[in-house]
Amino acid sequence: MKSYFSLIIVCGVLLIIFLVWKPFSKTKTVSESEVVAAEVVPHDKQENELKSSETSSPATAEQNNSEIENAISPELQQKNFSEALSQITHCLGLKSIENSGRSMPTETEMLDLLKPDLTEPVIQSSDWQMTSLVTADGEERKIKMETDYTNDEDVTQVLKYYRVEKDKSLTQIPLPPEQTQDPSDTFIASLEKDGNVSAREKASRYYFQSGEELLITDKNGLIQNFEMSRQGRTVKCQNLSVNNSTCSCQ
Repeated sequence: MKSYFSLIIVCGVLLIIFLVWKPFSKTKTVSESEVVAAEVVPHDKQENELKSSETSSPATAEQNNSEIENAISPELQQKNFSEALSQITHCLGLKSIENSGRSMPTETEMLDLLKPDLTEPVIQSSDWQMTSLVTADGEERKIKMETDYTNDEDVTQVLKYYRVEKDKSLTQIPLPPEQTQDPSDTFIASLEKDGNVSAREKASRYYFQSGEELLITDKNGLIQNFEMSRQGRTVKCQNLSVNNSTCSCQ
C-alpha cells in the first residue's frame, strides 16, 4: 500500500514537470524563429529598398542619367577629334596635320598638330572663363569671367556670379562693386568656397601669322567645340566629347 502511494506521487510529479516544460520549450522556439525572421531581409526586398532610395531624389537621378547618356570612352573622343581634324584638312587645305586617330581633344594637342602648317599663334586671348559650383544644399551656381574688349587700350575682366534656377535660367547674385571689374584671385577663390567645383569651362581665341583664327571652347581640359577660319572658309565642330559630335564646312 505504501509503495502504491509512492508510485502515484512520482507519477504526479513527472506529469507536472511535463506540463510545465512543454509550453516553455515551445515558447522559446517560436521566439527564436521570430528573431531570425526579423534579422534576415529577403534579397528582393533589399533590391526594392535600394531602388527606392535611388529614386528618392529626382534631380540627382536626372543628373546621373544625363551624365551616363553623354559620357563616352576615350577611344570615341579620339575618333571624334580625328574626324574633326579631317574636316580641317579637307575644308581649309591644311595638309601637314598628322592625324593618327589617337590624339585626345585638348588645346595643347590641337595647337601642336596645327604647328607644321601655321607655326605658333601670334596672339592668344581669353573670351570668358566659367566655374560651376554645387552648394551644400544642392543649389547650382556659376562664376563667370568675361573679357571686355570695348576699350582696346584698357581691356578689362568682368566678373559675374549666377544662381541657376530650376528652369535653368540664371539669376545674377550681387557682388561688391570693387570686385566686378578685374577682381582679385583671392576674391574669386572665396566664391569657389561657396560649394564644390563641378566643372571648369573657358573659351580661348588664337590668331596665326597668315590670318587664320581659331576659337576653342574647353570643358574640364577637353575641347567641346571649335571654329577655325582660313582664306574665307570656316570649319565648325561641336560636342567633341559627347556622342552626338558634328562638324560642318562653310
